[in-house]
Amino acid sequence: MSIIEVEVKMKKILSGILISIFILMLIGGVSYLVFSIKPKNLNSKKELVRNVGEEVPSISDFFEEPVENGTIEFLQEKERFELVKLNKAGSFEVKIQTGKKEYFSKLTVLDNDSPILKLKDLTLTAEEKYLPISFVESCTDNSKEDCLLSFKEENMGSFKDVGEYEVEIIARDSSGNETQAKAKLNLTKKNSSSSSNQPTPPKKQIIKYTEEKSTKDKYQFGTKISTITTIGYNVFNDGSLEKVSEKTDTIYDYSGYNATTDTYRNYNDDDILLPSDQTDIKKIIEKIATYRATNGIISTSNENLILSTMVRALEISWSNKFSSTRPNGTSWKTILSELEVPYTKAEEILLQETDLETVYNTLISTKAYQEKLLNNAYTNFWIWKSTVDNKSYWVLILTD
Repeated sequence: MSIIEVEVKMKKILSGILISIFILMLIGGVSYLVFSIKPKNLNSKKELVRNVGEEVPSISDFFEEPVENGTIEFLQEKERFELVKLNKAGSFEVKIQTGKKEYFSKLTVLDNDSPILKLKDLTLTAEEKYLPISFVESCTDNSKEDCLLSFKEENMGSFKDVGEYEVEIIARDSSGNETQAKAKLNLTKKNSSSSSNQPTPPKKQIIKYTEEKSTKDKYQFGTKISTITTIGYNVFNDGSLEKVSEKTDTIYDYSGYNATTDTYRNYNDDDILLPSDQTDIKKIIEKIATYRATNGIISTSNENLILSTMVRALEISWSNKFSSTRPNGTSWKTILSELEVPYTKAEEILLQETDLETVYNTLISTKAYQEKLLNNAYTNFWIWKSTVDNKSYWVLILTD
C-alpha cells in the first residue's frame, strides 16, 4: 500500500470518528434538554367571573397565558364541567389539570339581569278565577328558567265585583332579580242568554308544565346553607294551575367559612350537634375506654382536650376540608396550644364514616391505629363526631 493510500484511509477513519463524536454529542444535548427542562408553572387566575347565559369558559380563560390542553372539573358539583350551562348564579371551586400540574381556581357566575315580562289585558266574568300567569303573554330570563310570578299586592288576585281593575305582576328569577308590569282586568256580568246561542267553550287542556322555586339561605360559621323548594304545576289553557310535585334540596357553599376557635367556644353543643352524633360520641368513648382497659391502659381526659377534639371535628365538617391541616393553614396541633392542653407528644386520627361500629372496628383492626390506641404513653384521649350535609367526620386525639 502506498503512502498516499494510507493517508486517504486514515482520513476516512478520522472522519468517521469525528462524525460519531458529533452524533453522540447531539444525542447527549437533546437528552439533556428533554430530561432537564421542567414544565413551567403557569399563572392561574384565582377567580374567573362570568354572567349567566354566557358561554362555558375554556381552560385558557383560567390562566394569564394561552393553554391548549387539559381538563377542568368541579370540586363540589356533581355535573361534568364540559356539560354545565351557566344558567344559575353562584361560586364554584374548580380544579384544572394540564400535563402533570394541578391548579385550583373559582368560577363565579353573576346574574344581574331581570326577566323580560310582557303582559296582556284580561276580560273575564266576575265568577271566573284568574292567576298571575293568566295575564302573561311572555316572560323570558337569561337563565332559561321559568319566571316566578306573583301579584304585587295580595288583593289583586281576589277581585270579584264587576268593573275594571289595574293589576301589577312581579316576575322574579332564581337569583332574586325582578321585573314589574301592569295590565287591566275587566270583570263583566255573567251572560244570562241561552247557552244554545253561545259558542262551546274550549275543552280544558294542559298547555305547559312550569316550576316555581323559592330559596331560603342561612349561615353557620360562614358556610351558606341554601334550602331550595321547587313546586311543579300543570298550566291549563284557561290560566288555572294544578300542583303536581314538590321537592326540597339543600346546598352547602363552604367558600365563606370563617370560624375560629373562639367562635366554637361560644356555642352550646345542642346548637350544632345532631342528637344522633351526641349519642354516638358517648357510645364510642365507652367502647374505646373499655378496649384500652382490657389491654391494661387506664384512660383519662380533661376539659380542654375535649374542647380541642370538638373544635377539630366541627372545623373539618363545616369547612369541608378533611385534613390534618386546619382551615387556617396551620397544623392540627395548634389547637392544643390555643386551648393550653399540656402534652409532649400527641396523635390525631381522622375518619369519615357514618356508622359507629364501622369506625370502632376500623380503629381496633387497623395496625397503625391499634398501635396508637394501645400505646400506654397516651393516657388521655377523646373522640368527637360531627355530621354536616349527610357526611360524618370523626376526630380522635391522644396525648401523654
